[in-house]
Amino acid sequence: MPKNEIQQAQEKIRGGLMIEALTKKELEVLELMSEGLSNIEIADKSDLSNKTIETHIKNIYRKFFDVNKSSQYSVMRINA
Repeated sequence: MPKNEIQQAQEKIRGGLMIEALTKKELEVLELMSEGLSNIEIADKSDLSNKTIETHIKNIYRKFFDVNKSSQYSVMRINA
């Protein structure tokens, strides 16, 4: 997830728009992502497998863009 998309997600969380949508682990992964850690570094730091981290990241993307459907430009830019 590019840095500005992470920051947008964090702002939505702080604004209360997503806090209930993300699990505790997803919030932890998002925070570690915002620190610039790779998936493997996040897995090592959180004692989870890389596959589990990938699943959490996919869930964060899905939840972020489900809440933020009007942000199609961001989705297209990420997929480009």
